[in-house]
Amino acid sequence: MADTETTVHGIPQPIPREQVTGTLQGQYVRSLWKSVLLILVLTVLFVTYLLMKPGGPNQVNLGDNLTQGLLEAVGLLLTLPLFWHGGGRGRRFPVPFTGHVAPAGTPQRWVPLLLGLGILSYIVGQALWTYNEDIAHFAVLFPTWADAGYLGSYPFVLLALLLLPSRPLSADTRSRILLD
Repeated sequence: MADTETTVHGIPQPIPREQVTGTLQGQYVRSLWKSVLLILVLTVLFVTYLLMKPGGPNQVNLGDNLTQGLLEAVGLLLTLPLFWHGGGRGRRFPVPFTGHVAPAGTPQRWVPLLLGLGILSYIVGQALWTYNEDIAHFAVLFPTWADAGYLGSYPFVLLALLLLPSRPLSADTRSRILLD
């Protein structure tokens, strides 16, 4: 006699919520939210400082310049997880919150490095500006080496934006990105 019992295996079953949130992707999202919360809290504290203006104009200006540099440094530190390769035994750093980065042969591999260099160049400009304005008390000059530091961030960020798309772009599209 033939077996008449049939079962359907093609119907998708719902995944329990605990299983979904327990995955590594949930850890990446939590890490990203912690970074966003840190940036938001520091920005609110900075705006509060600027609105309250504790001290005289020189102290407020110095505090403003130093805080800008520190916030930019926090931004640079938040880009570091993009470079971490982890997971294996004996590794010091965890897996980056962006997941596994593209292989070294692809142009997208250079995007985090270029963004980090852009932020670093801006930090150098801010440090030079703070020195010129608040420590050396130079008259406001233009152009200065601080301006070179600020402007040096644009080529890095532009190159990162041009390398960011994962599919090949036409020369026309890349030129529009360049002009924007």
